[in-house]
Order: sequence, then structure tokens, then C-alpha cells
Amino acid sequence: MYSAPKWAVEGFTESIAQEVQPEWNIKFQIVELGGFKTDWSGRFMVFAEKRHPAYDHLDARKKAEGRHDQKAGDPIKGAKAMYELAVMKNPPLRVVLGTDNF
Repeated sequence: MYSAPKWAVEGFTESIAQEVQPEWNIKFQIVELGGFKTDWSGRFMVFAEKRHPAYDHLDARKKAEGRHDQKAGDPIKGAKAMYELAVMKNPPLRVVLGTDNF
């Protein structure tokens, strides 16, 4: 379920990019990000007090703690790359950004 909304946004973006009139000068981009070293899975990660029994086979806390600070991407470099994409006159529709993305 995690990837389904992301794919929906990508599909929408691909579709609308083909439907707008060129003279409108509206550009669309899909930036597929890899992991970046942030504190997202550290102090900012919050877990529910009560776990639903349907998910007893998953240990999200352990998985998040195992990934904390293990991402390869530099957030500063990523932000600079996204800025460069944003100011391009004719940007590509799809960009894969990050060393651990495929």
C-alpha cells in the first residue's frame, strides 16, 4: 500500500503533462527520490501505543531503528539538485535522484 499513492501521483503527472497546451508554458516533473540522511526514522518517528493484532508479524519500530541514519543521500545535495531541476527551461519529465534509487 505504501507505493500505490506514489504511483497514482506519477500516473496523474504523466497524463496531465501530455494534456496541457505547450503555449501555456507549464512544465511537470516527477522526481523519484532515494533515501536521505534525515531524522525521519529517528526522533521524529512516532509509533502507536496500541498495536493492531493483524500486524503482530511486523515490527515497524525495529525496522525503523535499523534504518535510522543508514541512508546514503545528502539532503543538502538533494535540495540543490531539485532546485536546479526547478529552474530548468526544459526539464525532463522523470528524474531518479539518489544513489540507492533504481
